[in-house]
Parts: sequence; C-alpha cells; structure tokens
Amino acid sequence: MAALIAGVIVVSAPVVAPATVPNVAAAGLTVTAISAGYDHTCALLSNGTIRCWGANSNGQLGDGLSGHHACYTGDCSAVPVQVSGISTAIAVAAGYRHSCAVLADHTARCWGVNFAPTPVAVSGVTSAVSITAGTPQDCVITTTTDVECWSGTSTGVGAIGTKATAISAGESHTCAVTPDSAIVCWGDNSLGGLGNNTQSTSSSPVTAQGISSGVAVGTGNWHTCAALADHSVMCWGGNGYGQLGVPVATVRSLVPIAQSDGGAITDAVAIASGESHSCALLTGGGIKCWGWNGWWQLSGSGASTSSPVTVAGISTATAITAGVSHTCALLSTGIVACWGSNSLGQGGDPTYYDNWTPHLVGGLGSTPPTASITALPAWKASTAIAVSWGAAAGSNAVDTYTVRYRRAAWNGTFGAYVAWKGPVTAKSAAFTGLAGSTYCFSAQATDTEKIASAWTSETCTAVPLDDRGLARTSTWTAKAGSAYFAGTYVTATVKGARLTRTGVWAKQIALVVTTCKGCGSLGVYWNGVLVKTVSLASATTVNKKLVTVASWPIAKTGTLVLKVSTSAKKVIVDGVVISRS
Repeated sequence: MAALIAGVIVVSAPVVAPATVPNVAAAGLTVTAISAGYDHTCALLSNGTIRCWGANSNGQLGDGLSGHHACYTGDCSAVPVQVSGISTAIAVAAGYRHSCAVLADHTARCWGVNFAPTPVAVSGVTSAVSITAGTPQDCVITTTTDVECWSGTSTGVGAIGTKATAISAGESHTCAVTPDSAIVCWGDNSLGGLGNNTQSTSSSPVTAQGISSGVAVGTGNWHTCAALADHSVMCWGGNGYGQLGVPVATVRSLVPIAQSDGGAITDAVAIASGESHSCALLTGGGIKCWGWNGWWQLSGSGASTSSPVTVAGISTATAITAGVSHTCALLSTGIVACWGSNSLGQGGDPTYYDNWTPHLVGGLGSTPPTASITALPAWKASTAIAVSWGAAAGSNAVDTYTVRYRRAAWNGTFGAYVAWKGPVTAKSAAFTGLAGSTYCFSAQATDTEKIASAWTSETCTAVPLDDRGLARTSTWTAKAGSAYFAGTYVTATVKGARLTRTGVWAKQIALVVTTCKGCGSLGVYWNGVLVKTVSLASATTVNKKLVTVASWPIAKTGTLVLKVSTSAKKVIVDGVVISRS
C-alpha cells in the first residue's frame, strides 16, 4: 500500500453483483501500472497519462476540480478522471489523500493534500525512476538506485542512506529491497514493522532480520510483508487481524516470520499490504489475500482470516495494489479490477456499493475529448467579453465543459485561476471584466464517462483603463457621452497637454480614441521616450477606435504619458489598453 490510516469508519452500501463498465480498453490505450492509496486509486496509461478515481477531498484525483466532483458521500468520483498536465509519466503512486508520479525526464510531480489540486514539481528530484507515496513521507528510487525522500511538501528532498530496487511507503514506516536482496525499513516501529527485533523507531534504515533473498515488499498500517526469491512470503509487525499470515494469538512479531496458517504461499511474485490485510500475486496470475476483511478487501463475504483466500475470477493478474480497505489488480489485458470498499468510488464502481468480488473499472482506456476555445481579440473597447468554447469527442460523447480565467490588473501580475463556468453544457457565455484588466481564459471538456480533456491553451483579451484612471493637466476637459468607453472621455486642443499613468506593467499598449476630420495628433511616451505619434485625423468620425502603439516581447514596468503634439486641433481620448498578454 502507498498510504494507510487506522480507525477508518466507512458506511457500507448493500452488496450488488459486480458489473463491467463499457470502454474499459478502447482506442488502443491500456493500463501499465496501478497504485491504491488511502481511499483513492490511480492508474498509469500506455500514453503516459494518469487517471485517478475515488475520494477527492484534497484534490488527490489531480484534475484541478477539488470540490467539484459530486457523489453522495461528498467530493469523489467512481469514474476515473484524467490528471491535469501529465502526458509523459513512467510511474505513479497513490498515498494518503495525495498522489505522485515520475515523468520521462526523471522529475517528480505530486498533487493533493500538502500540494495542490493539480500536479506540482517536487523540488530537487532530477533522476527518479520509480516512486512510492506514504503518510509520513514520499520516496523515489533514482537512476543510481539511491533512495530520496521528502515529507509532506514539494521541498526538503534528501537521500535516506540506502540503495534499493523496490520500495513501499506505508502509514507509519517505509521499507525497501536492497540490491543485495536484503530488506531495510525506517520509521515507526511500535509494533515491530521494521523487523529488526526491536520496537524502537528509526529515522534511518535498519535491516529486517533473516531476509537475504527479498524481491518485493509491501508496507501496511503497522505491518510489512515481503515476497522472496523462492516465492515464499514472510511478514512482521502487528497481527490484529491475521495480516501476518499466522493466527491472531500472535499479537505481533518483531522479526519476519513465515506464513503458517491455512497453507503457506509458495508461488508469490509480488506483494501488497493494506491497512490490515495483505495480498500476494502468484506465478500463474492468481491472487491470494489474508487479514482484515471488514469491507471484503480479501474478496468474498467471509470473516477476517490469517489463511490466504483465493480471489475469485482473477487468473491473469500482472500487478497488485492495496488501499486501506480496497484491493486492485492489473490484468494482462491492460484493464483494472478492484474489490472491497467503494463508498467513495475507490473501487471504480459508479454504484458506490462495496464489492465482494472483483469489479472491472471503466473509463481507463477511453480517449479523452479535445477541448477548444475561440480566440479573443487582443483588446476590446468594452468591459463585455463574449467567450465561446467547444470540444471534439474522443471515445465517448462530450458531456460538460469547465471554463476558468486568470486576471492581471494594469499595474500587477496574473493571479491564480478562478473557476468561472462548470460543469455546464453551454458552449458560450458573457463575461464582464474590470476596467484596466487583462483576462486569460481556458476550457476543459469532460465526456460521458467523466474523462476530462487537457486544458486548452489560453486566449487573452484586455479591457481598457478609462480616461478617469489617467492623471491629466488642466488643459484637458472631462466630458460624458454614451458613445464613449465607460461613458466618459477627455478632450484637449492645447499642444503639450498631458495624460499620465505611473506604475504601469504592460506587454502591449493601445489607445481608445476618437478619430475625426480635423482631429490632431498624440505622442505616446514610455519612460520619457517617444514610442509612437498617433494621428487622429480621418475622413469620418469613429468613436472608441483602438490604436496599437507599443508591443514588447516581455512585460515592462514604467510610466506612460500621452502628449498632444498639435495646436488648435481637437484630441479625444477614451482610455488606454494596458495588456499583460
């Protein structure tokens, strides 16, 4: 398991027969890796994207819509949603209400609690090849087999002092298989989960006693299990539900012990540990589980047991993962089956009923829709912005859209994204902007299986700062008129009359002016340097005319001055466009 917590109380819904959801492996996409966390699950797809399902209370599903997934128990989704901004992942890990991934460039991203609802880079990780996510810490194995870990945030990465070929972080401790097939562990050792015959917590790796041929390791809440080269299984730590594979009369074991109850497993190739249960992947593709069965995470409706239980209907598994109270397997067909707790959708069943037999998870192989958004003009002589969007369908019909924006004032930087529309079925809406602001919009489409597209690239437009936002010399006269931007304008006929705005932060500048027969000219100055002289003379009168005056590769700060450069000729100014895009 990636992360576990004790004392979880989940209300179980009635038992129903497992159902297969359509489009399990459509369009040639398959699942290549899976990871179960506290109460959610994530899958890595063959195209480098990641989809997650289950609880989303802290944004652990990674699509940026924390608080927007509706299910009867709160914020969750039984249908997989696509993690935003990831298309080159090579590894995935689900942890305690957060998730992490390694990208093809060997950097790491995490999202959820302590991070953000969308992936953020983990500072300092540059050579990762695999990853695990736990409650106290997350860890990667690097290209040189070193282990690097961090706790709770995207900073503070440090070497842990061991090398590893496999690693698993649990609720209170972490264990790794070393290159020489030993197993080392560190963290809480209250019930002997480190396996070194003590109950002393250790922040540095200690060796689990008696193991010299480990090939895989799984950490649970307070216990650990390992698969060995001879395909046997050994476990250590707490045994309240028989999760060590021995009768519960053995309350705990401080050192690794062999399974002894109900027939020892002799064909294990991989191992996974949940909160208080464990499962082994067998050489023939089957799975056996033992320990706590309160939510049918062993499969079947029987009681908790220390004897391995064969998971019915699974014979082609290639990988196994365990959450707090649910278990999932990756099948050779590239699809995922889950069983156990499903009250938050972590089992991938949209009924939100718990499953005592494996349920095939839908929506993992579907091609997502491709969202689009209509390009906006660079600027408008109005506060009204008409925004429209759409999408091309992928494997399924487009269902809803979500639109977001970010804003920069004339004297500031862009703020964070603000959710504007969504989920909606409409494809257009009117937006009212603030004077002197730049707005950038992007859209996302979601299909009928709740698979989300990538966010579109931004389209931006700027709303002018009206004339009242400019300091003026006494030779300007302020007037009102419905034909002008914001209903006001200033006019002057005296050469040298100035309009000034200090503290401007702009990438592009335009004027909102009136052109007319006999109108004069304006000089536009940036930090005291003339950048353009604008003639306002024209054969006909045009109000709210937009005239580009300056554009730079990057945003600049400075003072903007408009100076009348003619005498006895009317000059009318409505406002100034100060664009950050």
